[in-house]
Amino acid sequence: MPIFSTSPPYTSNRIIAGVLCDMSALTRYAAAIEGEGQAATALLYGGSIISSTRELDENELDMLPEIPQGHGSVSRRGGRYLTTRVSMPERHWEFIHFVPEKEIISKLFHSLTPWLIPIFAMVLLMSLLLIFLLQSVNKSIGQITMDLNCLAWEQGLTEHIHEPPLVELQLIARSANRMLDRIDQSFRQEQETQAKLYQAINAQSQAEFMGYRNQINPHFLFNTLECMRSMAHSRGERELETLVSAMALTFRYSLYSDSMTRLAQELNHVQSYFQVVNIRFPGRYSLKISAAPETLEHATLSMVLQPIVENAISHAFSSRESGCRVAIQARRQENGFLLLRVADNGQGMSPEELRQLDRQMRHSEPQGGRSSIGLHNIYQRMKLTFGSHFHIRFHSREGFYTVVELVIPPSPQVPPFQT
Repeated sequence: MPIFSTSPPYTSNRIIAGVLCDMSALTRYAAAIEGEGQAATALLYGGSIISSTRELDENELDMLPEIPQGHGSVSRRGGRYLTTRVSMPERHWEFIHFVPEKEIISKLFHSLTPWLIPIFAMVLLMSLLLIFLLQSVNKSIGQITMDLNCLAWEQGLTEHIHEPPLVELQLIARSANRMLDRIDQSFRQEQETQAKLYQAINAQSQAEFMGYRNQINPHFLFNTLECMRSMAHSRGERELETLVSAMALTFRYSLYSDSMTRLAQELNHVQSYFQVVNIRFPGRYSLKISAAPETLEHATLSMVLQPIVENAISHAFSSRESGCRVAIQARRQENGFLLLRVADNGQGMSPEELRQLDRQMRHSEPQGGRSSIGLHNIYQRMKLTFGSHFHIRFHSREGFYTVVELVIPPSPQVPPFQT
């Protein structure tokens, strides 16, 4: 082959030299890469085959001139071949490699075969997990739907939605249960309000009935009392005149006062009642009233203080003939509530009697003796009018004193009935 000088200016000079090459090592290396099969590599010089990795048949020899430069493909009657052709034109050397397309596909398939079973198993496992997840979701949604349908037919909302195992659906179920609890609480509060309203209407009906019965002929009573007062006045019986006047004021307040009144009117009514008591039992009882001026206009129900005072006189001083004192104190708390205290220095109550009296206040129907009925009536009327913010408390020490405390809100919760 020609050899050119690499040192200028003798680049145009050339000589002919022969080089003997052993191509077996190159062909063995190419054969090791190709492995067994129809792939082949050939080394050409001047268009003639110098060496190849295997013996080429006639069809392959005819195909060599058709192989394009670089990477490409050639179709022959034996099939389609993927080819590579690398040329060195100035040296007349060519390197050609070809392989049947179906052989590459076959080798690719065989190389992937060991992975097909794990891939198929993984796809199957994921499919099973997906089916299980979908069934679990459908089952949980179906349970929630069933619970909601059951709640639609229930009268109350005591039942709850079962919590499914899925965390996301658990959050939905818990939120729905909290909403059901709030609805149930509102429903119960509405029922309680309706029950209180029914009790108030029932109490009003009873009060109206009693009012109609007591008003059959009240004018006759008051005319008679006025006649007695005039006779006492004309004869100089001042004590009798005071007694009759106090009784007339007491009866008139009991019959004609509105359901809601002011504290000042309640205190005046207690003073009229005490005038009658002092004339009946001279020197035995004393009344002391201590009320801050700002409390006199506070709203309260009528006929509240006098029954408590009467209860003290009737039961607290059964063993005492003198020195029987009753004190009424009224003051306004910081929150605007009125605090009323009715205290006596009577025989008091034992702790067990106090607990029993407190239990009797909480019953819907009065229990015990007449005094308990009076206190129960006051408690129920005030509770219906002022709501849960009204409180009645009892303090006592046996042999020393008893205190009844009333805590009255600034305004009624429901409009009071007019009598």
